Amino acid sequence: MSKNNKNSGVANLHLESSLESLPREEMSVTRRVLVIGGGIAGVETALQCAERGFQVTLIERSEKLGGAFGKLAALVEAGENPKDYLQSKFGQLEKNPLIEVLTQTQLVDLTGLVGNFTATLVTGTGKRKVKVGAVTIAVGLQTVFCPVKYGLAMEPNVLGLTKLTGELIEGKSFTGKDFTFVLGKTTENFVLPFISALKNAIYLKEKFGSGVSIFYTNMKVGGDGLEALYGQARNLGINFFKISENLELKLQNNQVTVSFQDPFIGNKLPGKYQVVSDYIVIPEEIVPVENIAELVEVLKVKLDAADFLGENNVHVGPQFTSREGIYVVDDIYATSCLAHIKQDAELVAGEIAGKLPAEAFSVEGDQPQVDAAKCVVCLTCFRCCPHKAIEILHDAEKYNNLYGSAARMNPLACRRCGVCVAECPGKAIQMPGYQDAQVVAVLEGLVG
Repeated sequence: MSKNNKNSGVANLHLESSLESLPREEMSVTRRVLVIGGGIAGVETALQCAERGFQVTLIERSEKLGGAFGKLAALVEAGENPKDYLQSKFGQLEKNPLIEVLTQTQLVDLTGLVGNFTATLVTGTGKRKVKVGAVTIAVGLQTVFCPVKYGLAMEPNVLGLTKLTGELIEGKSFTGKDFTFVLGKTTENFVLPFISALKNAIYLKEKFGSGVSIFYTNMKVGGDGLEALYGQARNLGINFFKISENLELKLQNNQVTVSFQDPFIGNKLPGKYQVVSDYIVIPEEIVPVENIAELVEVLKVKLDAADFLGENNVHVGPQFTSREGIYVVDDIYATSCLAHIKQDAELVAGEIAGKLPAEAFSVEGDQPQVDAAKCVVCLTCFRCCPHKAIEILHDAEKYNNLYGSAARMNPLACRRCGVCVAECPGKAIQMPGYQDAQVVAVLEGLVG
């Protein structure tokens, strides 16, 4: 073995031995989960958490639970009435002694860290503080109908997907009427409009014998059973056309004319083609819920580039936020169908159970460590921590410095990113396994 390899091996052995001797910290937590949002995502999450032994406080801003889920015509995967499904879930909530449901309630403040949050709620009877170990956000989304982006006016035969679904639920007849769907011009990032369009198109074809054409950018049907749904639509005779850049929509004489150039056969049969129908259906704009800015400010989490909740980080799933212990259920970029909502709820409940396995337990102290003698409580680490994982503790007897205080990285809240280590101006923070002396030893082993 060369000298460099030998020295490197010694240095690595020194690093590994330091990791083996990490201290353990005793943690005391609250095994209660706050679920924000009383739609199907919130209800499923509450039931999943209770199944794992957690007490649950489920809050909803409006007077009743259910959200937008109860307005859907049918469940793609289950083929059952959403209202019936919700009623069965409401029955489970009422019978579960671990679940507390509060309607007309909002979260107005949240302090503390994962395992020991204090939530301030405003209910119909006043303010109330609740100790919780984790928070789950299941507020969903909202839609805005904006036909002007398609060059259309507000006309009776210009429908949004949600409005069409509502009219189908109410039993309106469309016998002898033809439909054109235009998808993806403003909703390319979302899967839900494509699924809703396929579902409604199939219903119109089977129930009323309607002629149906679907214009699309990219037909997004990734998910269990969704490819089969697309195949079913084709087999029923529903026409699919790839959107070209020169798509023109025109309303005249109570009819809709779509003029387009087909990107596949345009070279062999050039010219514009036309599809005439009685109704045109376009997806509503999918936007964050109205109070999302207020909620983000209270929770101190980050929004993604489109102002939706969720962590913009390829290393974590969409169910995670920028803070440990605060989760999102029902990823708005995914299918948002029942199977996905259930999967999200189960995943988040499992993550919380792993994070808070008991009221008292010990964890390995592998988060950055603070040398209290060097800490001057300048708050640099406190301000720069992207995950809000740092707390300032005050104990004059324990901390031998001028201030009787020191920063502490909470082992449950810390993601070990090392930002605090890099930013500390007094070199008071060291990362276990990557302390200055250890890094120097490794480098010396490499250069000899």
